[in-house]
Amino acid sequence: MATLSRVEVAALALLLLGLGAGPAAALSDDLRSSERQPGAALVAPFDVGAGHASFLVVSQIGGRDAVATHWTFWSESCEHLLDVWICLTAEDTVVVDLSDVRAVGEDNDRCGPVANLAGERGFVVLTAFEPGPKCIDPIRRVPVDDAIVGSFTIASLATSSAFGADAVAYGLDDSGAYVARPDHELPWIDPRTFTP
Repeated sequence: MATLSRVEVAALALLLLGLGAGPAAALSDDLRSSERQPGAALVAPFDVGAGHASFLVVSQIGGRDAVATHWTFWSESCEHLLDVWICLTAEDTVVVDLSDVRAVGEDNDRCGPVANLAGERGFVVLTAFEPGPKCIDPIRRVPVDDAIVGSFTIASLATSSAFGADAVAYGLDDSGAYVARPDHELPWIDPRTFTP
């Protein structure tokens, strides 16, 4: 039986890759929802109930100097829990511990009162807006498309295990004035049961 040299194996691998390659698919806006591209709004679950911890990570990738992000937290029974504004400067990323939520200003300084969502579980809706003079004080609420991406983590403290995934991103409607509402359920999680 003949053996192949490393160079012959590499050449064969390149040939097989070339035969299997097809045309590249361009990234196009999905106005309903996406787990693969940035959006104007994000939706993610959280759980800081007994024995759990949650973290949210959001990045500004829109190439802007800053965006003002409005975070609205809702309980699993859809009761409003908290609103907070977080400024994301150019290529900025913020990690939010839901037991220590505060506004973040234009100089990346935490400001305002501390909110602790311990004992709660639900979901958060984040929307990116054009910043105002101090970033988190938008004069007009003009949404910004393709500006933010994010992810969530829900950890079990008792088992030292965690689950995480990308937040679902939503784009703007054709007018560019509103976030396009989904006409379907979130693709990978049921926020009522927190079952991935």
